[in-house]
Amino acid sequence: MALIQNSILFQNLHKNDQTPISLFVEIEAFKNKGLIDMVTRKELYDLVWARPMNKIGEDFKTNGLKIAQICKLMEVPRPPQGYWGKLEYGKAPPQEPLPEPTGEALLTWDPSEVVRKRAAIASRSKGKSKSTAVKAKSRSNKEQEDKSGSKARARKPIRKFHPLLIGAREHFENTRNIERQGYLKPYKQLLVDIFTSQACLDKSLQFAKDLFLAFEASGHSVSIAHKDAEFFRPEIDEREKREARNYSSYGKWSPLRPTVVEVNGICFGLVIVEISERKLLHYVNGEYLKASEFQKLKLPSYMLERSWTRTEDRPSGRLRLVVYSPYRGTDWVLEFHETGKDLLGKDVDAIVKKIESSVSTVKKERQRAEQEAERKRREWEEQMERWRRKDDQRKVEESITESEEQLKTIIQEWGRVVEIERFFEQAEKKANGLPEGKRIEVQERLKLARDFIGTQDPLDFFLAWKTPNERYEPQYPQSDDGEE
Repeated sequence: MALIQNSILFQNLHKNDQTPISLFVEIEAFKNKGLIDMVTRKELYDLVWARPMNKIGEDFKTNGLKIAQICKLMEVPRPPQGYWGKLEYGKAPPQEPLPEPTGEALLTWDPSEVVRKRAAIASRSKGKSKSTAVKAKSRSNKEQEDKSGSKARARKPIRKFHPLLIGAREHFENTRNIERQGYLKPYKQLLVDIFTSQACLDKSLQFAKDLFLAFEASGHSVSIAHKDAEFFRPEIDEREKREARNYSSYGKWSPLRPTVVEVNGICFGLVIVEISERKLLHYVNGEYLKASEFQKLKLPSYMLERSWTRTEDRPSGRLRLVVYSPYRGTDWVLEFHETGKDLLGKDVDAIVKKIESSVSTVKKERQRAEQEAERKRREWEEQMERWRRKDDQRKVEESITESEEQLKTIIQEWGRVVEIERFFEQAEKKANGLPEGKRIEVQERLKLARDFIGTQDPLDFFLAWKTPNERYEPQYPQSDDGEE
């Protein structure tokens, strides 16, 4: 049973999607038919960490306690009590890893055994006679089948589904106001990369399922790129004829992260887009109608003649698969188109083989892009180094200029202070020769003048001077002529 083919991917989808995952296609088949393949330890482990035990029990027509007992027999760790409540608030403990089984562990479990036991109990409760008749009829049918040899007990094959597409329909239908061109713009962005209209949604999802399962069957995993992967998604042009747009393409929906398939260690981006084609539209009562819709209105001839018309790109119902290299610096793109009755869903095997044959080409493109990126990185580092050296030289020159300017200022201040001191010395000398009354008055005035000017020691100015190296220490060695 392929309940979950990529458990890590499924867990990421479950964490990012708050909507409970209500079913798997295989479980639905079990509900309706009571038939399912054997469940392995890994599949049961993925299931119990994806849904509550009671929900799993309901799917398998039993209860959560029975599922817990099966987990114990198969040595499968289960979420602790209160796990799902904490998960809603992002406080759930980390998931326990699946240990290696011991010799006593069950490796598979048949859910159909539950149905058979319940049927047996119900049969016994209706009476021994009826049970005997049923057994006789069953034995008779079995003998007839054995005799004829034409009937063999065979289970109906279970339809498969890819984890990326679980719940995708609901998210795509939960859309913003559909733009004039008619393409869906879902609120959720962590979705598979599909750009389509409502009318073509089922077809797009069906093709995505067929394509993804074809990749999985060939051993290539399909997933949404990890948040730390430095992938890019080019702008996708959905038009059939790619001419210059007469309107802005801003606002088209695109996923949060690319959808990629890994083929032999190389990733390919996948985009499923519905092709648009030019349509002649007629303006009627505030909206533009297609020509076929306009003709159904059966309007008077004068209204037909006076109707405003315009051409716009509208969804055509035909699909295009865009396969691109998600590695930055590469521009490799491969496209597959639907034309008329040639549907893409019929060519999934050929598409897979074509992509497999393109691995070497994309690998070379990636190597070329990495080499180009390395070359640009070295050029950038060299440019940055030149800028740093130039800036260092500029700061060295500025420190020399500032040091010279400060020294000139100190010399000028030195001369001014010397003149002031000389003035006071001569004034005091003359004051000493004056009469006592006059001398005291002059000395008091000289003291006031000194206090007003302050200390005028030329050495204070000189000690404040800074050499160029004290102002800035060069980061690169300087030659004798001042150049690096």
